[in-house]
Amino acid sequence: CTNLAVAPVLPAPALSTSCYVNMFAGCTSLKHVTMLATSIGFFALSNWMANVSSTGTFVKAPSMNSLESGTSGIPSGWTVVNYGE
Repeated sequence: CTNLAVAPVLPAPALSTSCYVNMFAGCTSLKHVTMLATSIGFFALSNWMANVSSTGTFVKAPSMNSLESGTSGIPSGWTVVNYGE
């Protein structure tokens, strides 16, 4: 996945336990992710954004306010925008 720059939109409103674990890990060209979940299960995003681009855009549901920063959330250095804005 080293050539993936824009992830497909992830429209699921709820993420079950461990569902996106390591999903984009190692996608070094990834610079844009739209993830619309507002309910995140235990370890659902564990390490999912490890070793992606150091800058990019993360699009989230406007009501989502609890995503952590880093490889198991929104990568540090990425711009966060609300979906639809």
